[in-house]
Amino acid sequence: MFFVLICQANLFHYNYRMNADIASEALLGQAIWNSKQWVPDMWYPSTEVRLIGTANLSALFYGLCGSLKLAMGLACVVFVLWNILEIAYLFKEAEGGGKTVLSIFDFTHAGASCRL
Repeated sequence: MFFVLICQANLFHYNYRMNADIASEALLGQAIWNSKQWVPDMWYPSTEVRLIGTANLSALFYGLCGSLKLAMGLACVVFVLWNILEIAYLFKEAEGGGKTVLSIFDFTHAGASCRL
């Protein structure tokens, strides 16, 4: 249910809480698509250059659909799904044999008791 609400908010109400940071990511996605460069020559990054981020993924979606709003919404949905899958993987590793830091918790029981 949580993922459905995230999808609904990102796809249909993406610009409801638009600010300069969100708008710049959308415009960077458009510039990436139009220039066909990972970091466009006309774009000056202020403090960081992300090699993988919503702007890069939204550039692909912008090329497919032509809408900045939909492209950024889809990019955000993909990254939320990626985060959910990462968390599920970490919990699976923690449950299955002590391969990660999370293995100090026992998630096999309903109470998720700690085995410190």
